[in-house]
Amino acid sequence: MDTLNRIVGRSSSRNQSEDLGIGWKVLSAVAATAVILEIASLILNGWRVAPAITYQYTQKGNIKTWQVSESEFGLYLFRYNGGSSVRPWSSVEQYICSWIGTYVSYSQVQETLWGSNCSSDCQTALRTRCSSYVKFANGGYLCMSALTISVIIGIVGIVWLFVFGKSKNFLLFAWSTSTILSIAGIVYWCYSTYEAISGIVSTQQYPYPALGYASYLAMCATACFLVCAIGVLVVHYLEARATREARQAEMIQNVGESWIPGMGLSPGIGLQPGMGPPSGMNLPPGMGPPPGMGPPPGMGPPPGMGPPPGMGPPPGMGPPPGMGLPPGMGPPPGMRRPSTMGNSVANSLPGTRR
Repeated sequence: MDTLNRIVGRSSSRNQSEDLGIGWKVLSAVAATAVILEIASLILNGWRVAPAITYQYTQKGNIKTWQVSESEFGLYLFRYNGGSSVRPWSSVEQYICSWIGTYVSYSQVQETLWGSNCSSDCQTALRTRCSSYVKFANGGYLCMSALTISVIIGIVGIVWLFVFGKSKNFLLFAWSTSTILSIAGIVYWCYSTYEAISGIVSTQQYPYPALGYASYLAMCATACFLVCAIGVLVVHYLEARATREARQAEMIQNVGESWIPGMGLSPGIGLQPGMGPPSGMNLPPGMGPPPGMGPPPGMGPPPGMGPPPGMGPPPGMGPPPGMGLPPGMGPPPGMRRPSTMGNSVANSLPGTRR
């Protein structure tokens, strides 16, 4: 019981934060960890990482190489050329798409005049690259917004716990909302970037960017928020259970303090005077009440209320040997019972000697 009380904590009011207990403190620590991890994932850029790779291709009978440096795809920034070039997705979208549009238009003019330096497949690949960058930008902005709101709500839940105390409904709402927003943002970003990368890889040679360290940090933060949401229900259940058991223990202690020694019953629960078995209900040896538990003085039958003379049981119908009344439980003096019914009748006949 003491261990359970220390885990869940007990307070006299629902909104008091005097004694949160180990359970609530652990939940607050897990929520703080989730907030830190999610903020780190927002700051870091490695949501998807494409390794450096070297391609070889043949052009006009000559073998040439094309080296692609490591690239990092973040929610807000695009880092390429081995990290030497960093641009926000809005700038990448405008710069690359405008350059691609100009180059494709120029290639079409060249094709009309003397043949194109960029074939139709090349133009398709460039247009696909532009649309893929748009998907990266939109997915990153939406995911970043969802994670930012999730962090804010998670912080509010922690502050609420320490300022206003334990509130199951609010904390469950706060950390559940953070979990849902994080899951929704990460899933949407993964789907949109997968579609964008699939379009690029299907039209040109490009290293596939796999999930990076920042995305795994965000997933860990989401898992921590989920643990907090479930933990609120668990700790609240343990707290209610500890309170219920404490009340039962207190009731048992109060009853024990008012117990009558040697009676086995508390005051008001025992038999009332006159509620014992009627007189004459002989019990076998050892089955009677304990010494001192007989009826109080003056509660026996009044004088003259015994059976009339000659109304005793016939011969041989009395109680078996050893089944008589215990000492002190016989009839009062002067109420002696005749020996047998037959003798009483014979003595009443005329001429009978007594």
